[in-house]
Amino acid sequence: MVWWFKFDMHGTKAEAISEYADLNNYNFCRFDYSGHGLSSGSFEDFNISDWLNDSINILDNICNGQQIFIGSSMGGWVSLLLAL
Repeated sequence: MVWWFKFDMHGTKAEAISEYADLNNYNFCRFDYSGHGLSSGSFEDFNISDWLNDSINILDNICNGQQIFIGSSMGGWVSLLLAL
C-alpha cells in the first residue's frame, strides 16, 4: 500500500484496509515513506523520486509475488510510477 501526501501507515484509510485484509486472509504490507510517520528524516528533505525508491525497495526486499497498489493523491502518483 502506498500513501497520500503527508499521511502515514497508521491513518484511518490504512487501518481500514489492514482490517479488511486481515478479515479476508490477504497479505498486506504498509510502510512510511522517508520523512513520514515513523520513518527518519524531515518531509522537506525528500521528493517523489525518493518515495518511489522507498516503494521499490520494499517491493524488492519484503513483498513476494504480484502486488496490488492502493494510494490516493501522492500515493496514487507513486502507484502509477511503480506500474510503469
